Amino acid sequence: MKNNLSGFIFLMLLAATFKASAQDALIWAPVQETKNDANNGVAIIRGHGEVLPEGVIVRFVRIEGGAGDDYIITDTIANGQFKLEVPTGEDMTVGSLVFDYHAFPTLIRKLYLTPGTTVEIDAIDRYMSSWPVKSSVPEQAESDLYVYESKDQWIEYQALNIDYHKFKIKYDVYDQKTDSLSRLIHQRELELLKTRPIGMVWIDKAKDLAKMSDRIRINTEDLKSLYANLDDSIKNSPKGKAIYGYLYPGSPIKVDDKFPETEFHDLDGNVHRISEFQGKWCLVDFWNSGCSPCLRAYPELHELKEKYPETLEIVSMSMDTESIWRKASEKIPVIGHNWNEGKENYGVFGRLGTHTYPTYLVIAPDGTIKDLWVGYETGELKQKINSILSQ
Repeated sequence: MKNNLSGFIFLMLLAATFKASAQDALIWAPVQETKNDANNGVAIIRGHGEVLPEGVIVRFVRIEGGAGDDYIITDTIANGQFKLEVPTGEDMTVGSLVFDYHAFPTLIRKLYLTPGTTVEIDAIDRYMSSWPVKSSVPEQAESDLYVYESKDQWIEYQALNIDYHKFKIKYDVYDQKTDSLSRLIHQRELELLKTRPIGMVWIDKAKDLAKMSDRIRINTEDLKSLYANLDDSIKNSPKGKAIYGYLYPGSPIKVDDKFPETEFHDLDGNVHRISEFQGKWCLVDFWNSGCSPCLRAYPELHELKEKYPETLEIVSMSMDTESIWRKASEKIPVIGHNWNEGKENYGVFGRLGTHTYPTYLVIAPDGTIKDLWVGYETGELKQKINSILSQ
């Protein structure tokens, strides 16, 4: 399995008919904002274009920020248009557009929203990750610079994505070509980081590059140098710590190693360690609330929990941020011990080198890692655990 370059995770972002250069993004005329009682605390996203198919659902999925418990805002396309009203609270809301339609890439179009903002999106083609966006939010133009720097490569990436999901190309071809494009795109983004001002977008991009640096095989020395020159206030922020964690992941963890003595916490804030299950077998499920195979595995995990109540402990190790993990736990029937390291996927998970959800670890009663594998196929969990525990 392979995470898409958009990975949210990874969340990444004009067509040939759009001729603007990277610098043009900064001088687009902003949409006139309307700040009144009707949209104060709400951002409006309007999209229009002949390529928008009638009756298809479009979603705004919040990545961070905003108010309330709503993760997703939806609208149905009618007459080539859609309108999304996104609660933003008092601060910045960052999210992405996602379409329920196979003619568009399974990627995202990243948007930065502030209270009262109206955003206009011109759906000029199928390649929604690089659609032109008109917005008065400075972070939007700054973020789009990174897209326009590799506009042609982004379009090629999206075309491959569409073809793959229509079964027009095989996975190995798709994987090889998109990896090559990813390295070129991210190398250009790294060069752009050296010239752009440090702010919210810069930090987000640095975090993304650090997270994917080993997979896309870009030289991390430049990124480490950029990190070293950051103010301590940024280094000590959650995103600053994440950048460090991705750049300096620590020694790899592999089969036959002892599981590291790492602290995790549950929803009540209680601290836990895997070593508290010494003398029992332990199955660790590294999952993410946006991972559909992770969720499909839950019935099988439940069966294992019922079959081995005295000999097997199951730890559902969330890779979500703290807030998303807590909200997801209210809706998802998490199996076993529901823990989080508080480091998303740059803590213990980053040292496993798998980069994919779900990842499973089987830990022997003496604390040794007995098995490690990636992905979920129906019946595989039971087969592996039954085989190991029957020895």
